[in-house]
Amino acid sequence: MNTDLYNTIMVNALPVVIAAAVALYKFIIQFLPAQKHAQLQSLVSNLDHIATNTVNAVEQFMGNEAGAVKKATASNDIAAILNAAGIRGVPPALIDNAIEAAVYSMNVFKPAAPPAPPVVSSETIPIGTPIVGVMPVQNVVSASSVATPQTVQNTSAS
Repeated sequence: MNTDLYNTIMVNALPVVIAAAVALYKFIIQFLPAQKHAQLQSLVSNLDHIATNTVNAVEQFMGNEAGAVKKATASNDIAAILNAAGIRGVPPALIDNAIEAAVYSMNVFKPAAPPAPPVVSSETIPIGTPIVGVMPVQNVVSASSVATPQTVQNTSAS
């Protein structure tokens, strides 16, 4: 009878004890310094990507709004994204710093405006100067005259 009671307890209680031990292990490991550091690094990396994408989206949709309005919108959006992902308790200062970093990198790496096309006139290119890729036209009287296909054929025939 003693053996049957012992076997029944072991069969029924052992899975519960193992599950409790695993849960306790997962709970305690969060408090280890190395684990906290890895979690913080993961949070910062994820926050950086979320902030960059959010700032780009806010800039695209609210480009004409004031900076403070765009920053508040981005901050609220990031907090909502983190909350939906189950990441709670992120300090607002960390979110603000991620937003500022994203704005800075967006402004630093903004593509430059294309240069204006050069103005070509008789002052910039003297008449008679050969231009690569353009067939020379002879007997041009003024800079305002335009070479026509007939002019080009007549000059090349002579």
